[in-house]
Amino acid sequence: MSIKRAEIYKFIDKNFSVKPEFPFATTPTNAIFREKRSEKWLALLMDLDASKFGLEGGKKLILNLKCDPNLVNILIDSKEIFPAYHMNKKHSSCVIASLR
Repeated sequence: MSIKRAEIYKFIDKNFSVKPEFPFATTPTNAIFREKRSEKWLALLMDLDASKFGLEGGKKLILNLKCDPNLVNILIDSKEIFPAYHMNKKHSSCVIASLR
């Protein structure tokens, strides 16, 4: 299953009332989502080469999600969910949204 950017934007907005921000001039489609009160990132959506995760297939849509540190190691399966990329690995996991 391949998830589209717009679906992710809609899901996060519906469940957390948070809109994407696009702070990266060199990668304008990469989006961050911030917690309203703390302004800390709760998610990062970006295109990234699958080889960063030991996979083949070129660019993939990657969603880094902040989650409970006790869940991170339980969630990671190294097939679809990996340690976070570009976020704190203790508090985040990474989902490859365009795996298939």
